[in-house]
Amino acid sequence: GLYTFTPERGFRPFREQNRLGSEKIFTMVYDKNDDMLYVGTHGNGFSKIDAKNERVLKTWDDDSNKWISYLSLDSSGLLWIGTYDGAKAYDSMSDRITEYELSEGKSVRVNSIFESRDGNIWIGTKGDGLIRMKPEDDGYSFKRYRRNPSDRRSISSNNIYSITQDHDGRIWIGTYGGGLSMLQNADSED
Repeated sequence: GLYTFTPERGFRPFREQNRLGSEKIFTMVYDKNDDMLYVGTHGNGFSKIDAKNERVLKTWDDDSNKWISYLSLDSSGLLWIGTYDGAKAYDSMSDRITEYELSEGKSVRVNSIFESRDGNIWIGTKGDGLIRMKPEDDGYSFKRYRRNPSDRRSISSNNIYSITQDHDGRIWIGTYGGGLSMLQNADSED
């Protein structure tokens, strides 16, 4: 479940816990610009919480938003949502969710989402490799990186669980069963 902490009171259960629909909290992200907390659950979608007043403002729990695996805010304020069914982006200004098809006609479980310095969105999947979404005028172009056993330069596993970028611009990829991979010139990749 979700708890709050203050030095005076210590830990206490979030007072609107029942409005979250589940005590199985899987991921959270805080938007410091709006003082909002986004909470993703296993089985009951995700919620937007007014952090200051500790109030659930809205919950998305329809079938396509039930299983939330990852939440991340990008530099423009979009909330990226990883689900067992793909990736989505929530725009709080318009209160709209945009779905992105990551693999034609196939469900893709998203394990991690990361924005690199150049504005690319990197998506780590369970079994479907690494996906780069490059911003373009009319949306995003997609590039997929997959394990190829005959190419020692390919990523080491298609099960991606963490992504980060170092000060030299290299993208580091934490995998399940393949250790660590690195993309050397990620900023200049086509």
